[in-house]
Amino acid sequence: MAISAQVQNVHLAALMNGTHEIEDGVFTNIWGYGLWDQTPIATLPAPLLIFQQGDSVEIQMTNVSPESHTIHLHGLDVDQVNDGVPQTSFQVTPGGSTVYSFKANETGTFLYHCHVITTLHLTMGMYGMIVVERDDNTLFENGPIYDDTYYYLASDLEVETNNFPTMAFPFHEIQPDHFMINGSSGEMLFNGSENVIEMEAGQKIALRLGNIGYSKTEFIFPNSVNATAYLSDGRVIPTPFEIDTLEVYPGERYSVLIGTTETVSDFISVNYSNMENGIYQATNYIGINSYTFPTSIVNVDNEGIGVYPNPVDQILYFQAGTVKQIEIYNSKGVKVLERYEPIGMSSLDIQELARGMYFLRIDGSNSKKILKF
Repeated sequence: MAISAQVQNVHLAALMNGTHEIEDGVFTNIWGYGLWDQTPIATLPAPLLIFQQGDSVEIQMTNVSPESHTIHLHGLDVDQVNDGVPQTSFQVTPGGSTVYSFKANETGTFLYHCHVITTLHLTMGMYGMIVVERDDNTLFENGPIYDDTYYYLASDLEVETNNFPTMAFPFHEIQPDHFMINGSSGEMLFNGSENVIEMEAGQKIALRLGNIGYSKTEFIFPNSVNATAYLSDGRVIPTPFEIDTLEVYPGERYSVLIGTTETVSDFISVNYSNMENGIYQATNYIGINSYTFPTSIVNVDNEGIGVYPNPVDQILYFQAGTVKQIEIYNSKGVKVLERYEPIGMSSLDIQELARGMYFLRIDGSNSKKILKF
């Protein structure tokens, strides 16, 4: 399939007045990048930026903070002026704005971060992930096809430094005491529906993995899934290799495909260890749910019947007129809800169902809709 190149424009604000919830009800100060609007807000990590291979990308950064910042495009092939390293290009001073331009030639997983007083600005939260994908759902040209993608960026911070930032300090003096995936940890990560891998048995799922922290991370895959690494630091691995444990050091990125033929409820363990002495520090968990479905219901959407919104919170609506019969199955193929209205329904209250992945069978057809609550 031909690459459908476009011009992609992103406008980010550099900010130093953010807060972030690191545990349930516990907040710390952060610096970071936020999408530009009337009231830009720093997020941890910064917004995920996804481009298509061949795109011409322009990232405008406006500095609304009291100190200078840059955007370093970590791992991307860019010229010196657009690389965001102040010693070889320039800094964006308070109130200033600039545009970083590059061509997204290589598929893969990359990072972006501030390169001014790097140790301090990184631990304060000025970083994010960039992914360059193909429009045919292959990892790279003539590479394997995948069905869906999940993005996981490991990082850490030292709470005292974030709450009382002072000055630059050497790399080895960083002593992180909070360890995150996509800015979350512990139960907030494991129970956060946006971070749990949901897939159908037989599917291939692409994981975009990166580490922007000061600790070494180990992604430990359960025996219930098969995992193969295909890309490292934005480049194709000549001989892809199966993995049960993948070490990802600070600044490294990998693209991995996982799959299973079974119904699975499991997790990926992510261990963190000190880069200087190798001492274990913490573990986070990424949930995995795979599901099978009764063979009488095939993997085809109902023609002419739309449902919205998806994900759904409380009320499910039907687009094409009224529906008389609805059956909802959980990820194990067990029917958990059934409604029949002879005169038809235009909506359905699903508040009684727990959050997760479900299937809809509409009007007794042999087709299904996949729905996330």
